[in-house]
Amino acid sequence: MPYRSDRLPQFWLLQLVGWGTYALIVAIGVAPHLRRHGLVAFEVVFVTTTFFASFVLRVLCRRLWKQNTPWSGAMFRAVLACGLLAIPCAVAAQLAELIVGGIPITWHSLLAAFEGVLYAMFIFISWAGLYFTVKHYEALQAERERALQAEGLARQARLETLRYQLNPHFLFNTLNAISTLVSEGDASGANAMLVRLSRLLRSTLEENTVEEIPLRREIAIIEEYLAIEKARLGSRLTVNLAVAPDTLDVLVPTLLLQPIVENAIRHGIAPRPEGGTLAVEAYVADARLHLNVSDDGVGTQSTNGQQERPRGGIGLANTIERLRVLYGDDHGLIVKWPAEGGCRIEVHFPAVLAVHSIGNLK
Repeated sequence: MPYRSDRLPQFWLLQLVGWGTYALIVAIGVAPHLRRHGLVAFEVVFVTTTFFASFVLRVLCRRLWKQNTPWSGAMFRAVLACGLLAIPCAVAAQLAELIVGGIPITWHSLLAAFEGVLYAMFIFISWAGLYFTVKHYEALQAERERALQAEGLARQARLETLRYQLNPHFLFNTLNAISTLVSEGDASGANAMLVRLSRLLRSTLEENTVEEIPLRREIAIIEEYLAIEKARLGSRLTVNLAVAPDTLDVLVPTLLLQPIVENAIRHGIAPRPEGGTLAVEAYVADARLHLNVSDDGVGTQSTNGQQERPRGGIGLANTIERLRVLYGDDHGLIVKWPAEGGCRIEVHFPAVLAVHSIGNLK
């Protein structure tokens, strides 16, 4: 479950413990002077008004936080708000002291509230600083949890891909194709296919993998896989890759395309006697990377509106979850079933270049 950075129970816990501790300290300080009723009234009203004013300050601070206001700007606005909130709190406390103590209310006596204003401002500024500190800490914890979750999902994707690649049916077909090449005297072709198979398996067993890799590495993995499937299916499989050059250094989730491509071939093209065409498209528009995988295999909708092809099962579900973890709501994944047949999956998310890349996105 995602880490929530705005949890009400935690706010109430810190609010009550903090103000309770402050009230206890004030009570201890006032205890020896209980006969000074004006002083007691001042402290009671001061603590009460500042406590309730902190809720008003919280509304402002939470709004600034949700608007992603820079820390300096957020604190500047918070300080101004602290000053405005401090004045009525100090004046109310001063009036309570004057009334309970039987002291005439004059402008001169009210000026004594200035010290209380400064004290209240100090309390409010400390409160706001603590609020933003806690929020930044929670955001850091959420980022760490997001990274761990993404790493776990990427590992799961590699294991799912490896499980399919080690599937006896897949290996049988691949080894059978290699055997056919050997029997036909095509030793170089058989050796090339063995090399592709080893590279494909190695790509999913790398220990030091990361949650995101440049698209060029993802395309290289796809090309190894497609080369094996092309050798196995022959003329039944046609592949069209349309990858724009400016997308090659854009970061993508590890093994993002492979389960989608595998699903298209396994459930869309391979079941058709005449085969079909697989198309992979990548381009950048409006600072977003768009990845489209489509095929013209089986997958048209039946008369009752139900899809006739499996939609990828665990592989596609894993891809959807990883996109959510990495990009939150700032991504899209759409599965389309064209009327003429086949399936089309469209994915888009922010285009972020790898660190080593130099250049501007169009």
